[in-house]
Amino acid sequence: MRASLFVILLLWLTGAASAELNSLLAVQQKGDPGAFVSSGFHEWRTVSKYRSNPGLHAGYDIAMLAGAPVRAAWAGKVVAITPWYGSEFGVTVQLQNGFEATYGHISPTVRLGDRVGPGEILGTVVVDHVDVKMRDPGGRYVDFKHLVFSPEEVKLKTDTKGLLERYARLRREYRRLKQAEELGLVALNEVDETKVELKKCEDVILSLGLSTEEQETGSNSMEEAQPTTATRSRSDTLTRAAHPADF
Repeated sequence: MRASLFVILLLWLTGAASAELNSLLAVQQKGDPGAFVSSGFHEWRTVSKYRSNPGLHAGYDIAMLAGAPVRAAWAGKVVAITPWYGSEFGVTVQLQNGFEATYGHISPTVRLGDRVGPGEILGTVVVDHVDVKMRDPGGRYVDFKHLVFSPEEVKLKTDTKGLLERYARLRREYRRLKQAEELGLVALNEVDETKVELKKCEDVILSLGLSTEEQETGSNSMEEAQPTTATRSRSDTLTRAAHPADF
């Protein structure tokens, strides 16, 4: 009886411990059902086009098809868009609890300062995977397989400004996708998904008595004022290498 209780407790603990990694994988499988975890935290990496020095990998790789949408697993604000290699970038989202998640090897569709909710598209896979790393509020890389965030920690705190900014970004993205669709450069389902997100956002804005036309008029000035990329240095527990992808 005691042994059975121990097994049940162990299964419960291991199931909960992998909650955040499972959340990450599940949200990526919405756009690529065949997505899977191809490498884990602290696996050894040799020198490659992505790494100038051998060392431990400080994140998880999710194998996905090139061009597949990469979605935010947790709500937050885009605080950095950093060049990684060639046309590949890392998009860093700061969560409500102070943690930061970076989605690497992607072509970004978001902008610095955008607020995103769980499942919202951040960009697309450039080659064959997305590399996701997480730092705690102190800037240390953490194995988020062993983290379980409460709903309050990671929910999207929607304010009027953030909502209107999201609507403007979705409108820009929808127009870009429609143009690409006419040229046969994008999948129809990606256009439809963005259209649904846009409609939901518009419905919320209208329910609050706000005007979508005002936001459309003011979106140009916002685009000009906001930079599209940013780089920054951080103090880490690991020695900072020459390239962000080295971790």
